[in-house]
Amino acid sequence: MSTQARTLEQAKSVSPKIAHERERAMLGSQADRGSGWFYWIAGLSLAQSILIQSGGSWSFVFGLWLTAGVDYLAQDAAGLGQVLAWFLNALVMATFVVFGYFARQEHRWAYAAGITAYAADGALTVAARDWLGVAVHVLGLFFLWGGLAAVSKRRKLDQASTVTS
Repeated sequence: MSTQARTLEQAKSVSPKIAHERERAMLGSQADRGSGWFYWIAGLSLAQSILIQSGGSWSFVFGLWLTAGVDYLAQDAAGLGQVLAWFLNALVMATFVVFGYFARQEHRWAYAAGITAYAADGALTVAARDWLGVAVHVLGLFFLWGGLAAVSKRRKLDQASTVTS
């Protein structure tokens, strides 16, 4: 067998492995983009809380409506009320950070729980008739769902490659 024929034969045998690794990498990247949304949700909710609690005259659509609602209620509260508001908001934001951490490690439960929580916040946004906020929630849910789908596809891909090995 010639050297060229041997090289072609090696390329054919390596090609499925390369294709598999490329697909795994692509799905991993998509999963990371999805899980990153949990961090953005937490961080932008923190920024929004700081704006609202400091008496700012505006806020933005990227934070959670739940934390914004707590902030608006706490504006009129004194001392302990504001401390309680910060505690509740920190708890909610930390929950989204935890979702992001475990989603980044490809735990599907973290995506499912986070998507459910963000969809519930989206329902509050609909109730408030904040249509731009609703659009942001729909966009976020799209990317979160894409991350969950990528994790599921990657898991199936890994199982299929284990069976064929």
